[in-house]
Amino acid sequence: MFSNTISALRVTGVHKRGSSRPIIVQDASGAAYLVKLRASLSNPHAQLVDFIACLMGQALQLPVMPACLVNLQIGMDMQAVDVETREAIQKSIGLNLAYPFFQNAEDLPGELLKGNTLLIPLFLFDCLLLNIDRTPANTNVLRAEGTLYAFDFEASMRIQGAIIDQNFQDSPMVLQQLRRSPLWQAEIAKEEITAFFQRFEGFDPDQILLQIPEIWFENTAQLQRLSAFFQALPDQADALNHLIQHMSALPPVSEKELRDRAQENQKKFTEQYAEDLRLRIEMQNKKWK
Repeated sequence: MFSNTISALRVTGVHKRGSSRPIIVQDASGAAYLVKLRASLSNPHAQLVDFIACLMGQALQLPVMPACLVNLQIGMDMQAVDVETREAIQKSIGLNLAYPFFQNAEDLPGELLKGNTLLIPLFLFDCLLLNIDRTPANTNVLRAEGTLYAFDFEASMRIQGAIIDQNFQDSPMVLQQLRRSPLWQAEIAKEEITAFFQRFEGFDPDQILLQIPEIWFENTAQLQRLSAFFQALPDQADALNHLIQHMSALPPVSEKELRDRAQENQKKFTEQYAEDLRLRIEMQNKKWK
């Protein structure tokens, strides 16, 4: 078992946040965790992408929520949740991505984050990963026990692209979605970017990959592409600066158009993944005959 793995003893409730409806569990010590159920996530690679981004953020000493793995087991106490949630849990038995649960956490609105120079490193991190899921209405930043935490990195398109072997860096739609971030700043001083990349001194990609369950990878090619992605990151200061300048020059797009495009792309991705999975299972079955 991985060193950052928690065994859930009981489910104590559902946290009604967005469409994924994460659950709250307790371990034997009574510590509470917010678990994002695999069966309820937005795409098949969501928890892998999110976990990698969180591990990276922690390694780079950014204000990112510490992530862990929670092992959901058959037979654990689920009496506190409804039948629909129990069914989602049953479909998610095994390892799931989780965060510490803060009872009195406060979601921070976009207007409170806008123009905050202390959050420039987090903004640069989002840009580096092409994290397109931080919006004025859904900042994915909270304050708990006096500390700011960013979370929900499952829409980090560069990690997603490394996994599925697709380049999203030249996609106008992805860049336009990234630009609507409440952390957006059109001009970033070169010194800020230099200071951000100094965080990569001593950054060890192998320590991140070792924390990811092998079963989450569909093949060794995904692991190899992620390794290559990590190795290239420390030398991308100029590329990141160019990306921000390019985003500044893009024409504005309405929120509705961005949402419609995102939903359409998500639908296409899910359908393509389902077809690829069907073909892999079909090929596997032929080998077994």
